[in-house]
Amino acid sequence: MKRNACIYALIALFLLLPTPLFADSGDAAAHFKIFCPEAAAFEPLETAAADSVRLAPFRRTMEKLGYSVTWDGERRAARAEKSTPDGALSVEVREGAGASLIDGVIYVPLDFLIEAAKPVVSRDVSGNYLLWDAELFIRNHGWTLLSDGLIAHAGGGLDGRTYLNTREALENSYANGHRVFEMDFNLTADGKLAAIHDWSRVGGRLSSAQWLAHKVEGLYGALLIDDVFRFMLEHEDAFLVTDTKSFEYSDADTKKQFGELVHVARELDESLLKRVIPQVYDQHNYAIVRAVYPFASLIYTLYATPDSDAEVLAFVAAHDEVRVVTTSKDRGSALAFFEQLNTKSKAVYFFTENDEAEVAAYRTWGVHGFYTDFLLPSVKENIS
Repeated sequence: MKRNACIYALIALFLLLPTPLFADSGDAAAHFKIFCPEAAAFEPLETAAADSVRLAPFRRTMEKLGYSVTWDGERRAARAEKSTPDGALSVEVREGAGASLIDGVIYVPLDFLIEAAKPVVSRDVSGNYLLWDAELFIRNHGWTLLSDGLIAHAGGGLDGRTYLNTREALENSYANGHRVFEMDFNLTADGKLAAIHDWSRVGGRLSSAQWLAHKVEGLYGALLIDDVFRFMLEHEDAFLVTDTKSFEYSDADTKKQFGELVHVARELDESLLKRVIPQVYDQHNYAIVRAVYPFASLIYTLYATPDSDAEVLAFVAAHDEVRVVTTSKDRGSALAFFEQLNTKSKAVYFFTENDEAEVAAYRTWGVHGFYTDFLLPSVKENIS
């Protein structure tokens, strides 16, 4: 049912909040950035401090989170409003009632804004904070800005092992700064979606119960898509890139794959689908996947497509939801092709790279991102 929600920024309400996340004493040296949909980039969020409380500019913060902001001079109040699938949202703040006027700008406690507007709050490997609106972030492919453009391949390597697709691999990669995780999926004998590269690894296709009873490499717990989504619910800044090997499946089974993925997400929390980035393997596969669910951001990965460079360029140029093209250095006319993709505002990714020197060299070619087993996002002095 549609609803109309209105939240008022009163100082009494703020005082009822839990211990502030952004107390000035603990985060005085932290940098803050907020995702700007218009630029599809993070921009500095200039905060202030008052009485050990971290303050943020109301108008700028709310506008970047998709709200429109108006000022009532007579009441000395600012109101932010936006429409959502669930109805209209409204947040109002008044000078002297939890809001402060500093150099002509209304500032409010950052903790209050997070409680009221509910942006995603992430922290990078340098300890800096990143804020974004979930829907605007995926629609503008903001995930490509995370983790230095690195994608943890098959959840990431662990203990020198690769192609694990396990919870242990995900947790290890997340702890090391990864926020975008590629996972392999194949249908079980009973139509569930198992996180496994291919069934030959276990001697043939298993049922979901058999798969969950299996120990990957004899050590790690096996996962279904349900388990991957639960990991994402616990880590609201984690994004999933799917590798479903759909080119090996019939059209009907591809629909089953993504039908199961969408069904499980809806059972748990449909907003999870805002953090799923399917890889599609050719134009026909793209059409099948998008018919199951209109994913806002997709990757066109080229290792199974018959398309020429010109056909790839024409296809991705016609589909704004395809912002990333994954290929390798071995594709013909590579440098010219990459330059043309970048000209069309498409990001080039390589799979799978584990050598820092090679990655640095490929970045000079115009390659934005890399699937990797063992490379980690780098620590930077700041996020400016």
